[in-house]
Amino acid sequence: MSELIINNELTMDCPEGFHVLSDEERSRMNMLREGEWTGMSDPERHIIASAGWEKPAFISVIMGANDIADVCEKRIRKALQPMGYKLESREERTIAGEKAAGICYGYTVQDTGMCAKTYAFRRGKYVYYFHFYYREALKEESLPVLEALLASVKTK
Repeated sequence: MSELIINNELTMDCPEGFHVLSDEERSRMNMLREGEWTGMSDPERHIIASAGWEKPAFISVIMGANDIADVCEKRIRKALQPMGYKLESREERTIAGEKAAGICYGYTVQDTGMCAKTYAFRRGKYVYYFHFYYREALKEESLPVLEALLASVKTK
């Protein structure tokens, strides 16, 4: 099994069926912000997972995981409002030994109901963001896959 390398500090399993996104695939994706990121996709199961990182601005150095997730939620809500964005829940969990805060939300793309989860946490000098996108119709099959992906995130 291959793995996704995240900022040369973390890894996440890239299980069978997934492939690391090529530069061409990444260029076609609509990201909400500039920054460094990597990702993988399972076209058969219609799941995309991405991980981004940034060194935060001075003021956000004092922000905790919940504060960072709140900022993410506002950005995502603004961008996806035309697609019927709906916040479903908030979650907390541990990722790679760090307290992470997350949001679960839904939206619609070309008449297809979509679900997504976003988690954020601070590790050292960086803030990390994990995003997972999957079809609403495949939610029951997708959630165990997402859980396994999150459980596989480790320090390098």
